[in-house]
Amino acid sequence: MAMTKQILLINDMAGYGKVATAAMLPILSYMGLPVYNLPTALVSNTLDYGKFNILDTTDYIKGVFPVWKELGFHFDAIATGFIASERQARIVSEYCTSQAAIGTTIFVDPIMGDEGKLYNGVTSSTINSML
Repeated sequence: MAMTKQILLINDMAGYGKVATAAMLPILSYMGLPVYNLPTALVSNTLDYGKFNILDTTDYIKGVFPVWKELGFHFDAIATGFIASERQARIVSEYCTSQAAIGTTIFVDPIMGDEGKLYNGVTSSTINSML
């Protein structure tokens, strides 16, 4: 019997909106997959409203990875989404690279815009940090 794959979602959580982690987690859970999450940001509402408030969780994330390593947590797949800053992108990238080296499958969707337009707050330096 195949072992159930553990999936980590590294993405934002919007208070108003059915996107990102709020959309991914229930679907994958319904499919019977053990799903875990690491929020990159807490967002008041989806960015398409033009006005929003974001709490960047970079410092929290930086502290999470060493704890998980000490506890021996392992994920078969990691899916990344919205990244709140260049610093956060580096930290998440380093973690994903280390996990890929031990066989974890990495899925990347930088979530920077819709309909051919960048979201509010997405700058050219943000785009360059995703490359």
